[in-house]
Amino acid sequence: MLIRYRRGLAPLMLFIALPLVLAPVCAAAGAELPGDARRGSLQTASSGPTITSNGVMLTGCEGIVDDAMRTASAEQISAGKRQLCTGTETISERRFTLGEGEATAVARELGMSSTEAESFVSKAAAGSVHGATWKHSYSALLVVEIHTGTTYWDGTKAWVSTYRGLTGKHSCHVPGGWQYGGTVSGVKCNRPGPSTKADAVERFDLNALIKGFPVTLNIGLHYAITNKGVTSSWQVGG
Repeated sequence: MLIRYRRGLAPLMLFIALPLVLAPVCAAAGAELPGDARRGSLQTASSGPTITSNGVMLTGCEGIVDDAMRTASAEQISAGKRQLCTGTETISERRFTLGEGEATAVARELGMSSTEAESFVSKAAAGSVHGATWKHSYSALLVVEIHTGTTYWDGTKAWVSTYRGLTGKHSCHVPGGWQYGGTVSGVKCNRPGPSTKADAVERFDLNALIKGFPVTLNIGLHYAITNKGVTSSWQVGG
């Protein structure tokens, strides 16, 4: 259900890959609210559905495979693209809204001016200060990679790093990921500051040996939330 395969793929590969695609989905059900949200008053907290998209392409991947395997046969190159460039994206998210009491405490702790505090607390009272804990994974036949985080937004800014006393989170290469016939290295994990869109990106190098040909992809997994709470995600491999 969660993995798209084509005729000719080895049954052993499907047996290995399928449980790994399912693992991030099952783990997401136990996600907790971040510490900042748990210690304050919350107006709402709800979990959205887990969204799985099959046949997701890594942008730029096919060109890299073509170049790295240029002396290989057409059949070998096609196999390499199936193993590296097409996969399954899985997303789960739990959203919450900060209450007036939490905003008041934060304003006091930060020593906000009366004008700043009034603006911040009024946004919380109106249900305009939000957060989301999320999990985003990409699964191909040779790799399963996962990053998780907490993002905040208030109608004006979205952020993962500290802003207005609220600190988000971004963790990369988290447990549950897996590689088969390759290695992951050079993992980088950003923490976007306040802006109109907070784009949390995990970057890593996937080093694989395809039919005897070494192939290296620099992959970026993007999970972004705007200042209005609009979510988008995409994968880049090149």
